[in-house]
Amino acid sequence: LALNCGCTTLTLFTPSIPLGGGLNLSMAQPRDILPELSAAQLLTANFGSQKFSHEVIMKNADNVLSVVGVGPLGNISYSLTYDGHEIHGTDLPTAIKSEHLKYAVGDIIIVFSNSAQLSKALPAGAKLIESPQQREVWINGKKALEINYEAANHWLGTVKYKNFLRNYELIIKNLKVDML
Repeated sequence: LALNCGCTTLTLFTPSIPLGGGLNLSMAQPRDILPELSAAQLLTANFGSQKFSHEVIMKNADNVLSVVGVGPLGNISYSLTYDGHEIHGTDLPTAIKSEHLKYAVGDIIIVFSNSAQLSKALPAGAKLIESPQQREVWINGKKALEINYEAANHWLGTVKYKNFLRNYELIIKNLKVDML
């Protein structure tokens, strides 16, 4: 398939993911990041003046996190799997750049992992401030990340995530979530 569609394939061996500003987010095993689940989401990404929307199908099972971005015509625009050691991914030229596939795993950790796991993943000096419907990460006295949840159960409703370090915003509408 990769040869026929012009896809690029990427394998990353990484214990951490760049968070922005020279800081890294430590990686964890998928079973420690999320419960076992299957989710369909509508993702809108705002990068400055650029805006992208597409459906995302995510599954976390058997210690493997899989994410597929579905294009407007039902085509797969990118995919990634993370097994706790490597991130494997493919993307089409019209989709997000290959290097951004690894940031997707970091965003999932930041937005959906439990508080204890997120605190362990954050760089030294980072402070997590959390309420049932909001998370903020402060680094060196500045707000670096902000997540607002529509519901106390983060898998219900819409999530708004701002990364001030890398200057982008994600709006994630949870369409369907099944715990496995």
